[in-house]
Order: sequence, then C-alpha cells, then structure tokens
Amino acid sequence: MLAPHLSDPDALHVLCSSAEFDQLKVRPEELPEIDSLKKKTIISIRGAHDDTSGKVNILLQSYLNKSIVQSFTLQSDMNYVATNASRITRALFEICLRRGWSNLSKHYLSLAKSIDRGVMPGSTPLAQFDELPRDIIQKIEGGLLLMIHVMCCDDVDVDDDDGDDDGDDDGNDGVDDDDDGVNDAMRSMIVMMMTYEDDDDDNDDDCLLS
Repeated sequence: MLAPHLSDPDALHVLCSSAEFDQLKVRPEELPEIDSLKKKTIISIRGAHDDTSGKVNILLQSYLNKSIVQSFTLQSDMNYVATNASRITRALFEICLRRGWSNLSKHYLSLAKSIDRGVMPGSTPLAQFDELPRDIIQKIEGGLLLMIHVMCCDDVDVDDDDGDDDGDDDGNDGVDDDDDGVNDAMRSMIVMMMTYEDDDDDNDDDCLLS
C-alpha cells in the first residue's frame, strides 16, 4: 500500500488503514453524523464511510477542521484518532525517509506537524489560536488578510480606521464593513504576539538571573 509516490488522499488512506485503529468499530447509530461530517472534509475519502478506515479518515479531518461532533462515542473515537495519528504519521515519515522517498517523507512530516497543531495542512498559522473566531479564520484563508500584513503592522496601523493614504478622513477605503472582523483579528494577533514576546523576554531574564 505504501509506495514512493502517493496522492494526498492515498497517503491519508495509508495512515487511516493502520492496524492501530482496527479496534474502532462503526456503529449504526453513528452513520448519520459520520455522513454529515464527511460533507465537511477537504481531502477525498478513500473507502466507504461505514468502513473503519473511512471513519478514521473522516474523524481525523473533522478534528483538523475543528468540526463539532455531537455523539459522545464519536468524540471519544476522535480523541483516540488524534492522539495516535501523529505518532503513526511520524513512523511513516521515518519509513519513507529510510527508503529515500523524499516527496512522501515531506508530505508525512507536514501532516504530522498539522496533527500536532490541530490544523489542516496548508491552513494559516493563525488557525492554531482558539481566541480567533472561525469566521475570522475563514476570512484570513480567503485572502482578505495576509500574514505578511499582520507581521508588518503595529498598533497604530491596526487602529487606523482609514486604510488609504490619500489624506481624507472619510474612514472608507473601499473595503466593506464586513472587514471590521479582519481588523479585530489583526488586533487580537498583535496582542498575542506582544504577549508571547514579553513571555520570552521574561524567560530569558530568568535564565540570566539563574
């Protein structure tokens, strides 16, 4: 099943077909919610949703998508999948690395990092912060706000209601009112970045004093 060149769906199917997940059973009462979660997945599912590997695939993507799961048994199974998937993915990375499969090694390493951080591969790094609402993350991933803009902004830039440089004070630079949420995201990110920088500075000072 493991080959030098695999597509994203096939590589994910190899992970979800691990014997580590054989104990997870598909219960009839779970099928409606599993089918509903399947519609929210991004990567194609190899296998039926009523199969163990298909269920694991759907639960793993639902975990990375931060989808809400209602069933208690599915919540328990999702936690089990998320706990073990990263370890198995890193084992697959080691196997591919030893065999000299560079592309697949890179894919599994990226997937392992994504599982550790609880975000989909290719998602914005801001998706790791639970403080940001999901709709703000969607706006960021939709291209309304780029990471480079956040990194280059200070508090004055964020608080500036008039984003154009034409000198007028109309407070409207052609951006819709919906972008207020993006500004809120920028403010939140700058506050968090400053907080983490302060924490790092404090830790450095402690190390110097010790």
